[in-house]
Amino acid sequence: PDASAATRATIGSRLRRVSEALLDAAPTRAEPAKGRPDPVSPYSRAELAEIVAWSRTLSTVHRRADAAVLLALGLGAGMTAAEIGNAKVDDLAIVDGGVTVAISGEKPRVVPVLGRWELLLAPHADRVSGDFLFRPHREGVWPNLISNFVAQSPGKVRPNTSRMRATWVVDQL
Repeated sequence: PDASAATRATIGSRLRRVSEALLDAAPTRAEPAKGRPDPVSPYSRAELAEIVAWSRTLSTVHRRADAAVLLALGLGAGMTAAEIGNAKVDDLAIVDGGVTVAISGEKPRVVPVLGRWELLLAPHADRVSGDFLFRPHREGVWPNLISNFVAQSPGKVRPNTSRMRATWVVDQL
């Protein structure tokens, strides 16, 4: 019951495929049309304040630094979860106008970080070359990197990269 419409549709489709495979039968009915997933709403000002407070009250200096990087890349540069997980120190550049992040992958680009968030990233530009910006000193990248990090978030509002990106887009508009 807590799953989104898109998640329920995906699970339903998988169950139909498993059923067809187990019964060795052809599909008995046409596949229902799948709608687009529900749009992601941007954070409100109150929610942003709660997330920033969360980032400043984490238990260790390292967790607070990782939270600051997460917020700066998500809210300040509009990066996706995969892009944040792959971002390295070498991708940061301190330029006359502020801080930029070079994003590689499917949609390579250079993004200027919004002024409010660039102060959180600038100190990381001097770290060891080749190190990850978010959760440094790790061996690689895995799908649940960010969700595992925020899983213990005590507040009602948890940092979510899709909502961060939506907030960044709205801020740009």
